[in-house]
Amino acid sequence: MNLGNKILKIRKDNKMSQEQFAEVLNVTRQTVSNWENGNNYPDIETLIKISDKFNVSLDILLKGDKEMIKDINKKTKNNKILKRVIIVLSVVIVILLVGTIVYKEYSYRFQINFAESNSESAITDKCNLDGKRLKIMAIAHDICNNDKKFLETPFCISSELPCKNRKFLELPRCTSDFDSKPSSYNIVDNNTKEQEKELMEKMNINLDDYDNTYDLLKSMEDYIISMGGTCDNRE
Repeated sequence: MNLGNKILKIRKDNKMSQEQFAEVLNVTRQTVSNWENGNNYPDIETLIKISDKFNVSLDILLKGDKEMIKDINKKTKNNKILKRVIIVLSVVIVILLVGTIVYKEYSYRFQINFAESNSESAITDKCNLDGKRLKIMAIAHDICNNDKKFLETPFCISSELPCKNRKFLELPRCTSDFDSKPSSYNIVDNNTKEQEKELMEKMNINLDDYDNTYDLLKSMEDYIISMGGTCDNRE
């Protein structure tokens, strides 16, 4: 007796219509009809449900129907393959999402850094003090207007790069104004490229005392000269 006939017998032994039998198993009447006619087979979960609800062992249900067993084995293998495909696709999607987030973050930081680096102007001089070659800088923020200029993305910074489908960023256009109030100052040892923090602290500069970057730079030069140093633009 094949599985379809066994299901038909179980249903009739329990004096149930196809609709009633289907309702117990949460399937449609047409599905039950297809089982009984041998058009297809229940899956493993449904077979276990039939065994539990109608007190029939799985061994009795499965025994003797080779075609049904082959079908179940095939479905089981297909389900395993499907699960593996889903796992691989999930990993790929996660990698793409992470890559997109990293790219956007990098692109955003590049824009911010580029904007910041192009929103300041500095006047500089080279000085010597105690055998050190120093670069002194008086820095002021530029005046930025609402005009926009297009800048290439991080992956296409140079026009010489073989970039395709180049995208562009819009950033404010800034104009230099060295007569504006200084925002900061810096002293760098040209040999080590490190900041001379101790010398800056000794200068004890109060930016509020200066109306423009020229006066600030001159004050820094004066201090270095007073310490016995020299500056390129000063005798």
